Amino acid sequence: KKRKKKKTMLSTVFLLWMATFLASADSNGSSSRRLGLGGHYRAAVVQYGFHGSPLNAAHKNLELVLGDFRNFTAQAATQGAQIIVFPEGATYWMAHGRGRDVYATYGQDIPPVNASAPFVPCGKTDSSYLLQHASCMAQEYHTVVVLNTLDVKPCTNHTDPHCPADGRYVFNTDVAFSEQGQLVAVYHKSHLAGEAPTFDKPVVPEVVYFDAGFGVRFGLVICFDLEFQKPFRQLYDMGVRNFPFATWWVNSPPTYNAVMVQQGKSRTWGINILGANCGEPEFEGSGIFSSGQVISQIFNATHTATALLVGDVPIAPLEASSRPSATTTTT
Repeated sequence: KKRKKKKTMLSTVFLLWMATFLASADSNGSSSRRLGLGGHYRAAVVQYGFHGSPLNAAHKNLELVLGDFRNFTAQAATQGAQIIVFPEGATYWMAHGRGRDVYATYGQDIPPVNASAPFVPCGKTDSSYLLQHASCMAQEYHTVVVLNTLDVKPCTNHTDPHCPADGRYVFNTDVAFSEQGQLVAVYHKSHLAGEAPTFDKPVVPEVVYFDAGFGVRFGLVICFDLEFQKPFRQLYDMGVRNFPFATWWVNSPPTYNAVMVQQGKSRTWGINILGANCGEPEFEGSGIFSSGQVISQIFNATHTATALLVGDVPIAPLEASSRPSATTTTT
């Protein structure tokens, strides 16, 4: 009798779990889970198969890519997304392997964030095409936009002993725009993964975060930065628990795949990761993770896969039961 009762209870639990899983399935077939009833924001990440041609001028390729980004932002907005994250390298992929001069044509000199006089590039013809376009996307769809670009900073050895020989820095850079189209964050990647000397890094790792209008503080790290104590641990110690994560991750199976790293970091530290990866074979794998729980993810190592993932993310993720003293790499 007890055995029968136990079996009935297990069946009931299984049926309830199945009902919850089916109710939370995305229309495109990927699994999505609402974690809790309140205190959430809705996030979108884009996995993107690169678009353009190395034969095109930079402006033409940027038009193609940013046109795609606008379409993704519009789709995400119709699903209620409050923030959208785009992958590392998507805006300058077609310069890959062609040297600093070509890369520089895909970038711009990005002004610093000015909280007392917010900069809104939308509609300003003296701003770069990318900054204008991203600002207008954020404004039009009332969505926080985080994307990766290049910040090209002129310099001279007369005043800056670290200035590169060609008289400019080329930084791998994340920019974030508020729902009003304001530039609210500029972050230069600190830990380059095979990108030097094409790209430069700041002398001291930057610690950059921004506060979204819906009450969430986001800290910025790019790809390989996630593996280092600075700036990730600094942001964590400041109380940041939400990380838009633009990446161009090289998968190294069986232990170093993109979604595995994103989910593992999320679980270990009790944080939210909004991981946007490129969609090319060998590199792909994107997802939204909260304290290790999969809200939405995609991974397919055999073909190009572009996708929009949307999910509800708890503002305050569950704390991990134990905390390591530092991340894997400490320099």
